[in-house]
Amino acid sequence: MIGLFVFALACMQASAFDPEKLKFFLYTVQNADSPVELQMGATYGLDLINPAKDVKILCHGYVDTANSFWIAPTKTAYMSKDDMTVIAVDWSKYASGTYSKAYKSAKPVGESIADLVMKLSQDLGIPLSKFHLIGHSLGAHISGFAGKKVLAVTGQKIGRISGLDPAGPSFNGKGPAERLSTDDADFVDAIHTDSVLAGYKKSIGHVDFWPNGGSSQNGCSLLSDCSHCRSTIYFYESINNQNFPAYECGSMSDYNKGKCAQNKKAILGDNCDPNARGNFYLKTNKNSPFGIPA
Repeated sequence: MIGLFVFALACMQASAFDPEKLKFFLYTVQNADSPVELQMGATYGLDLINPAKDVKILCHGYVDTANSFWIAPTKTAYMSKDDMTVIAVDWSKYASGTYSKAYKSAKPVGESIADLVMKLSQDLGIPLSKFHLIGHSLGAHISGFAGKKVLAVTGQKIGRISGLDPAGPSFNGKGPAERLSTDDADFVDAIHTDSVLAGYKKSIGHVDFWPNGGSSQNGCSLLSDCSHCRSTIYFYESINNQNFPAYECGSMSDYNKGKCAQNKKAILGDNCDPNARGNFYLKTNKNSPFGIPA
């Protein structure tokens, strides 16, 4: 009996969340190609951050890492846009393995990101409004959990969360407290690119974009993760332009019939107006560059 108890205790300890297994890689114009790993209890690297500029926090999804294909071009696009701070979160120790394991880790990972946000805000005097969390798939909901904790602790919301095809499995049908929602930041925008399989099926932000209808993307096979990942490419291609105009519409069918051409317009991606509200549709090219300027 004692042996079984010890074994069970060891299993519980092994499965417990350990924030030390998360990594935060800092990029600024001063170290754009040489990331500095931030430590929660240390000040090393903080002198590189310009507190007057926005802080972009990038969070990957399931079975991914901070070396994901979309992280580097997103960072590079921001470096060319302004003297911004970019932080890539690596939660790969929990993102690997079963989806159930990754799903259960989403909330504690998000709360650890919240701790970093509050530390940077307090230590460097960065207003919470300057923090923009950008998460793909499970990373979108992780960003939501980060926003929830910041609000609970400080009474204030972070500035923005961008959900790049927020994960659907285990989140579809859940209430706002258990997923990304409009409660989590002053502005929440979402790009839906694979709503039939990997992505969230319904509107989830203040503004939701449904390129090519949101279920599958031009040039992508239905039997791959191409559509799910395409949201990240649309986003980083949008950072330095306004090449993804979208129109408020009830469906892609109505959009294709030209019924929405005179409706409200919003720009998908980084340059989206934070006052935009509703569901917006657009077409994209089959190959990069994907945006089709108006």
